[in-house]
Amino acid sequence: MRVLLPVRLSLGLVLGLALLSAPQIRAAGDPVTFETIDGVKLSGTFYRSAKGKEAPCVLILHNFSKAKGGKSTEDGWNYLAGQLQEKGYSVLSFDFRGHGGSKTVDSTVFWKAPHNSGRTLNRVDPKATSIDYTNFKPNYYPYLINDVAAAKAYLDLRHDAGDVNTQNLIVVGAGEGATLGMAWLAAEWRRVQLKDMGGMGKPEGRDVISAIWITPSQSLGGFGQAVNVRNWVMEAGKTHKTPTVFIYAKEDKAADAFALSSLQGIIPGYARGKKPAKPDPDLEFTTEYGVPDVKNLSGSQLLDKELPTVEKIGEYLEKLIEKRKLATHDDRDFKKHIYGWVSGNRVTGYAKKKDEAVFEPFPLKMMGLNE
Repeated sequence: MRVLLPVRLSLGLVLGLALLSAPQIRAAGDPVTFETIDGVKLSGTFYRSAKGKEAPCVLILHNFSKAKGGKSTEDGWNYLAGQLQEKGYSVLSFDFRGHGGSKTVDSTVFWKAPHNSGRTLNRVDPKATSIDYTNFKPNYYPYLINDVAAAKAYLDLRHDAGDVNTQNLIVVGAGEGATLGMAWLAAEWRRVQLKDMGGMGKPEGRDVISAIWITPSQSLGGFGQAVNVRNWVMEAGKTHKTPTVFIYAKEDKAADAFALSSLQGIIPGYARGKKPAKPDPDLEFTTEYGVPDVKNLSGSQLLDKELPTVEKIGEYLEKLIEKRKLATHDDRDFKKHIYGWVSGNRVTGYAKKKDEAVFEPFPLKMMGLNE
């Protein structure tokens, strides 16, 4: 039976009853912080999956520019993260150093790093406790790869705590964030756990089950040399067959051409609208998506909820996971292990020391970048 409220019931009481009966809304993501090897406090958001350690994990790398900066909460990043969380993924997004909420530094550590100097930063104050992207010289941007490495270390620690499964990692990057991600991912295929008696573990790149690049940039902050984007794409996508997706606006001719060229390099005989004569099952999920009917949009702008991009990403990952056998959660014991960079069967340097929780400074020269 339907009960009517008395006409004279106060408006305040009506509102109070409505609030009591309304479902309690909880923020989808929890704020988190973690530090880099050179003392930058990175600010981010962790979207916990209801599936816990059984869920694939997504790492988001936001786009930025030397002129306008950028952050992980701009455009459609929160929308993407929330939608992926609803589908059962755990997600970590964060602001690169000098951007958004990641401007605090430990002055006793940061200014001791050789790359954090007047050679790469404008208006250096050795006692400053904060930095801003407006202080970055063009040759500083490659060092932001250290932030990607710090995010991965943070996730590996949460893996060992049973919160996530970084053995099924998906990387989504846009613009210059995608460019940094490409270099980092290619390098992951050269990073291994160093075992007793000189043994080596598997390349860490194997844990990345997909890389999704949204309008990747072919430069870094106006970087003075041409970055080796194509080489990084080929190393991860062709040599090691990491499932790779290129997303761009169909009307963006430069991004369209880059995606086509990359796919032709990765997949022999690749042609749009045609199936390869001899399809490689390991490359089944290396593909592209041109967002239709958009003008002058790129990067995270393509994640707008009015566009189909986020839905397409969700559909792609669902199909990928249906066909790919995911790794079960095993303890990494990340903190206690030593990791190294290798070339062939030779260790060329240390990536992480024993009992440390962060990686050593990223070896830029190894990936064709000037230090």
